[in-house]
Amino acid sequence: MSTVVEPSPASDDATPQELLRPANLPPDGDTPPSPPVLRPLLRGAVLAVVLLGAVLLVYGTIVSTLIFEQRQAHLGSAAKSATPSLAFGDASLTLQIPELGLNVTTIEGVTVDHLRGGPAREPTGALPGDAGVMLVYGHREAYGAPFEHLDRVAKGTAIYTQARNGPVMKYQVTDVLRATSIVDWKAPADTKDLSYLLLVTSEGGWFENDQIVVIAKSLPVSETPARIANLQTGEMSGRAGIAHLGLAVVALLGAVGSWRFLRGRAGTGVRLTAIGAMAVLAIVEVLMALDSLLPLVR
Repeated sequence: MSTVVEPSPASDDATPQELLRPANLPPDGDTPPSPPVLRPLLRGAVLAVVLLGAVLLVYGTIVSTLIFEQRQAHLGSAAKSATPSLAFGDASLTLQIPELGLNVTTIEGVTVDHLRGGPAREPTGALPGDAGVMLVYGHREAYGAPFEHLDRVAKGTAIYTQARNGPVMKYQVTDVLRATSIVDWKAPADTKDLSYLLLVTSEGGWFENDQIVVIAKSLPVSETPARIANLQTGEMSGRAGIAHLGLAVVALLGAVGSWRFLRGRAGTGVRLTAIGAMAVLAIVEVLMALDSLLPLVR
């Protein structure tokens, strides 16, 4: 099949070579346009963001909850044994709000890592039954969200606590502060003689800095039960270990699938980022599965 050559429009100065040049060729000295590179890079970046978002979603909704349940099992088991003093990171007390179905073991010391395993008690505050103010912080979102429904607490709600080395104490909610900070709360004068409990959590949301502060006052010993029903047992169920292993397998399959899917669709950097996120998730899940069988994290 022959190529039809259309001569260029004649001009007085045109040479014979220019007259025979196909019309769709660029002039002499010009290079053909290069293929666009922005579109493949943009597509690869979007794929990487989607994969990372999926990993974060799985971690925030499933993995963080399993981490919370696993640490609660360790804390509940440790809380059953007496200790001469509470050290940083120890299980400190059991906290229950029957109306919310809350039954958790708190940890001594408020840090980001401690809050992943349950509510955390400020060590400088009072212990249950002691005169003064006891501060307990907890997550409202992710990591088990123990204080998820703290906004539903009303005045008069009963809160029960039992220190690791102490008796059961019953508190009654006297006030709930919203859109405030703990530093704005003014302690009443009778904190020198009575025991107060403050539960603090965030208002929730990406851009919210406000807090919810539940204030409760201890009741006389005559109105306090001798023991708290349904205490944390600290028994480790096999469900967490199986779930962790399942997620590890899914993460490994996701890493292999991402590498194959992104081949030819994205650059090496994007592919390594995607499988790196999956591989990290798989490693975390394997370690958590081992911890379910051999308690490594206390």
